[in-house]
Amino acid sequence: MPLSCGERAHSPLIVRVDPGQLENAILNLCLNGNQAIGSAGKIDLIVRASSEGNAVIEVRDNGVGMNETIKERAFEPFYSDRPDGSLGTGLGLPMVYGFIKQSGGDIEIESAPNEGTTIRLFLPLVDQTFEQSARTCEGMRALVIEDDPSDRKAALEILSGLGIESEAIATFNGGQTAICSDRAYDFILSDLHLDDGREAWPLVRMSMEERPETLFFIVSGHLPRQHPFSADQALVSCFAKPLTKDLMTTALAQSRPRRAG
Repeated sequence: MPLSCGERAHSPLIVRVDPGQLENAILNLCLNGNQAIGSAGKIDLIVRASSEGNAVIEVRDNGVGMNETIKERAFEPFYSDRPDGSLGTGLGLPMVYGFIKQSGGDIEIESAPNEGTTIRLFLPLVDQTFEQSARTCEGMRALVIEDDPSDRKAALEILSGLGIESEAIATFNGGQTAICSDRAYDFILSDLHLDDGREAWPLVRMSMEERPETLFFIVSGHLPRQHPFSADQALVSCFAKPLTKDLMTTALAQSRPRRAG
């Protein structure tokens, strides 16, 4: 039975998925198409970009197709209605559906009796510049000042996931000591509201005096509209909690910190 690449994207389409699960999803769809065709037919694989910013993978067969009842139940676990009368697990399409949804995408079926079936997988495109920026974070060193244990742990995990080596400080005074030390940091990440009700602005001032080329990121669940360093956005950036990997990567890409010596 012919399996062809009916159409290819003109340039690479970058998505963030588990490659093994994507391979299994496409294989499942091809097997379903094969069973729908019977003795002779064709399966096309088509990859393209949509106008909505998605990568689209289409698996198209010219088999028996589906009626509306089958289409409505196609993603139900353990539901199977093979045209040859054989029994299947009924888990192929539900597994594909679950994988696509977990990857932030979507899936749709276009089919009619005796007109074949097209199943489209939609996966959000990832900006290539963004991915390259994430890779450039590897090897950086950061100072994290955060008094909340859960937020501190989350920040360290995010930075570690970006390949950034981090030193964690839990107190305002500890932050002062680290900033005045001779340890090298590419950037400092601090909660705005620290222990004993003290804010991080004096630490920002100290960093600008002691480390004039070191970036300072302030994170908080209650950011003010204006702050003492609003005019120094080249070195001081503020963003709202919760901190995420994408947010951190974007902040570093926009600020382009100098590597610590």
